[in-house]
Amino acid sequence: MSGHSPTDPTSTSSDHARLIANLRQLGLRDARLRALQGTSRIVTFLLPSILALALLESVFYFSPAIKLTVTSLFLVGAAVTIGWNVLRPLTRPRSSLEVARHVENHFGDLHESLSNAVELGRRTHPNESDALARSAVHVGVRQADTLDLQASVPAGPVVSAWRTAALAFVPCVILAFFYSSELAGATDRLLHPSSPYTRPARTHLHVEPGDVERIAGDELTLLVAIYGLVPTTAQLDLRETSSGDWVAHRVAVKDARAVLPLGLRQSFDYRWSAYDATSSTFRATVHPRPVVSRTRVGYRYPPHTRLPPHTDEGGGEIAAPVGTDVTLQVTATRPLDRGWLDFEDGRLYGSPNEHTVSFDLVVEEDRRFTVGLIDPRGIENVDPVVHRLLAIQDEPPEVAILHPGADGELGESTRISLRFEAIDDYGVDRSELRFRLNDDEQLHVVPVALDSAGAPQLSQETVWELADLDLLPGDRLTYHLRVYDNDAVTGPNHGDSRTYILRFPSLYEIQQEAQRRHDDALARLQEARDETDDVQGRAQELRREHLKTEDPSWEAQAETETLLERQEEIQRRVEETMARIEDTQTRLGQSGMLSDDTLQKLMEVRKLMAAIDTPELQAAAAELRDAMQATNGKQIEEAMTRLIEQQEEFSKGLERTIALLKEVQNDQIVDALTRQISRLAEQQQQIADRATHAEDIRPLAEPQEAVAGEAEAFEESLDGALDRLDPSTAAPLSDLGDRFESSSITPRSEQATRDLRARRADRARNQTRLLSEDLASLSEQMARIREMRLNRQKADVSRELSGLLQDVLRISRKQERTAAEAAGGQPGLEEQQARDLAAASRTAGRLIEATHKTFLIPRSAAAGLGNALGEMERTVEHLQRGSGARVATSAQVAMGHLNTSALGIQSALQALQNASSGSGFQEMLQRLQEASAKQSDLNAQAQGALGTPSRPGGTSPGDLGRMAAEQQAIQQMLDELRKRLGTQEGRVLGDLGGISDEMEEVTEELARGRLTRRTIDRQRQILSRMLDAQRSARQRGFSREREAKSGGKFVYRGPRSLPRNLGETVSPLRARMRDALREGYPADYQALIRRYFGRLIDEAQQLEGQDP
Repeated sequence: MSGHSPTDPTSTSSDHARLIANLRQLGLRDARLRALQGTSRIVTFLLPSILALALLESVFYFSPAIKLTVTSLFLVGAAVTIGWNVLRPLTRPRSSLEVARHVENHFGDLHESLSNAVELGRRTHPNESDALARSAVHVGVRQADTLDLQASVPAGPVVSAWRTAALAFVPCVILAFFYSSELAGATDRLLHPSSPYTRPARTHLHVEPGDVERIAGDELTLLVAIYGLVPTTAQLDLRETSSGDWVAHRVAVKDARAVLPLGLRQSFDYRWSAYDATSSTFRATVHPRPVVSRTRVGYRYPPHTRLPPHTDEGGGEIAAPVGTDVTLQVTATRPLDRGWLDFEDGRLYGSPNEHTVSFDLVVEEDRRFTVGLIDPRGIENVDPVVHRLLAIQDEPPEVAILHPGADGELGESTRISLRFEAIDDYGVDRSELRFRLNDDEQLHVVPVALDSAGAPQLSQETVWELADLDLLPGDRLTYHLRVYDNDAVTGPNHGDSRTYILRFPSLYEIQQEAQRRHDDALARLQEARDETDDVQGRAQELRREHLKTEDPSWEAQAETETLLERQEEIQRRVEETMARIEDTQTRLGQSGMLSDDTLQKLMEVRKLMAAIDTPELQAAAAELRDAMQATNGKQIEEAMTRLIEQQEEFSKGLERTIALLKEVQNDQIVDALTRQISRLAEQQQQIADRATHAEDIRPLAEPQEAVAGEAEAFEESLDGALDRLDPSTAAPLSDLGDRFESSSITPRSEQATRDLRARRADRARNQTRLLSEDLASLSEQMARIREMRLNRQKADVSRELSGLLQDVLRISRKQERTAAEAAGGQPGLEEQQARDLAAASRTAGRLIEATHKTFLIPRSAAAGLGNALGEMERTVEHLQRGSGARVATSAQVAMGHLNTSALGIQSALQALQNASSGSGFQEMLQRLQEASAKQSDLNAQAQGALGTPSRPGGTSPGDLGRMAAEQQAIQQMLDELRKRLGTQEGRVLGDLGGISDEMEEVTEELARGRLTRRTIDRQRQILSRMLDAQRSARQRGFSREREAKSGGKFVYRGPRSLPRNLGETVSPLRARMRDALREGYPADYQALIRRYFGRLIDEAQQLEGQDP
């Protein structure tokens, strides 16, 4: 082109054509490269899209609608993409002008020379001479020739695009390789979008055991093996019936297996499911085992149990006495083919009958067994319950001696009353008393008749007569009771009570011990009195100190509290001392060493002690404590004054008690000496009488030796008494001692013992006879000494009563004079009447003290004097008011009451002349004894009249009238005795008034002609109460057990309340026993129930004890 001129039109046209050709060729290159680049984009984006769509289809299994929609959209998108990126560049390549401008843009500094050349060159023709156009073409051609036009359309982007497509293609190929089957199926389903497809299961199951039959109680293991996609858990669905609801159970999957063991009780359906797989439904058919549904036990007891046949429908436990015939009937839930009992030592087959099987056995020993069952299918019961067969042994009877129930000493009586209780399973048949004397090996047996032989429980009294044993002081009896049951199977069993010792002490031993205790008690009481005086003195000092200051100091309060504690301690020691004294007197009374008068004095001691321990003293101490805490000066002074007054009374009471106790002690010494010498004389007389008639005199040596020992003891007692008694009693006792010693009683007794052992019959008989005479004489002398002492006491009482009588009569005469003077209007009588009232009050106090010394003072004496005091007080009031007429009347009435009292005292003096002692205690007891004897005779008459066969309905009115008169006479005797006792009735003889009221009711029934069994029972009760009154009269002197006490406040120091279970440990067995006892079984069976559960409880406790 350089060879042409730029003005040559021809060359310009050729250049322009060449330029256009080059540009077109470049445009074709550009279109091809753009198509290739668009194709790479299609490959880069459409291939993963197709793969993704296939993957989604493989996962979700789209429905035809979704697939049609997605496929259509995908194809439209693909067509648009291909048309835009491939077809459009090829079908619509760039024009020459667009190519030229592309080149200019690519190279940047052509200044649109190419685009101008292309555009201006189209206007240039050969016949035109457009220099400017030709020049532009020339410039553009020249510029194009200098450029590498191919560089403006590089192939690099296309290569890069296809490299990217290759990178996208490789993962798709890899995915297609690994998921070829899934992608192939998905592609096929996408190619057929209108066809529905079902997703194939990815998990596959294998179930074992499938349909199965098993026995109830067995264990069935359900298993599923999982293939394909294995989840972490599987689900087992169960239902009991085909119409029931499924119950799901989640089971963990391990090693592609799920396992669930089940205990079989009944049939059920089951199926497994895991992920997207569900198995078929299978059936597990369960056949039940035969099970015991009910047991029935029939008992036929041995004859000696006296129990009727019995049937029990319980839990299969058997409890029965040894020798019982038992029929056990077992009922099962299914028909039975065989049945048996398995024991430790063998098997016992029964007789089956449909659902039941029966067994016959005899109770011999404790055993355990199980029940075995087989049904017609051959299915056997498993794990049978272990049952017990308890052979209830006929336990030995139990017996307990309730009275005396302890070791003791034989008293004055040789008859021992024994009260005992015995119990046995089925009946106490007989009993006996078994004893040994001293250390003798020989066992003596004394049958004891039972009131209710054969009864399972009895309580009765029996009297043990010891006279035939010829017991001597120092002898010892070891005894117990034995009872037998009526066991006819294994032989009678026996039970023994505790063994007790009964000792026969000598009177000397009793007296010495009593003397020692009395001395100790008196010393304690004297010490208490001295300490009381000291406490009282210090209390007075504190009171005086308190008057000097308003508020008590801390030291004063502390010392006051110390004094109060000392006073309480004194009271406690005094009470303990008196308890010891009473225990001693009890022993003396049981040994017959206390006379009735001494007993009466002991009652006075008890009364004094009751007066000493007053609640006023305790109240005063409590009041002082309260006042000290309140720090109230006035209250402290008043409380201190009252405490000192009560301490004074306490001290005086102790002094009176000590004096009376000393007198009682002296009376006791005389009583004991009298009893000792009297018993010596009696024992020696018995020995002499037996020696006269006995062929073999050697057995008498032992009792004679005992007399020698007692004689020596009497001498010691006599020597000790001389220093204690008053001279008027000690002097004659000294003479008695001299005579006892001069008579050589002890040496002669010892010699007589040697003669008896040596069988020197004549000499022994003569010696024992002489000893008997001498001891009888000495005993009479001792009795006279005691009588002289009683007479002196009687004379003292007589002088006291005489003085009272004179004082009462003197006051009566003064009241008579006061009445006359008041009627005459004489003034100034107030002072004289006040003195007379004071004198009457002192006389009343002396009369009350006298009633404590004798029972002979009638009630009218004290009542008259008490009424006189009341009238005399009213007389003083009338005098103060100036009412003369009323003064005369009151004085006359008082004179009448005083005269009544004087008559009562005079009758007491007359009765005293005939009484054996000053107290009249013996006469009172004798009178009560006579009344009791008459009541006993009357009871016998009434009993005979009621039981006369010829008169079954009763007796004649005349007989009943006579009985009513006799009953009334006995009642009058009792009322007369009550009048004489006066205020001492209650504390001596008890409620004689109640006995009298019962007699009156019986008298009325007999007077109306009525004699019934109720009448007889009431007469028996009257006699029983009269005899109790006699016994209580002798016991009240030395027994606090019969002392009545008034109500008071007592501090309870036990637990606040009972536990809800009463201290009893919660036990299911005990609860079942209580439930069984509430079922209303007869008493005979309740004993069996208690014993059966008792054995179970013992076994349970033993098992618990073995647990680690």
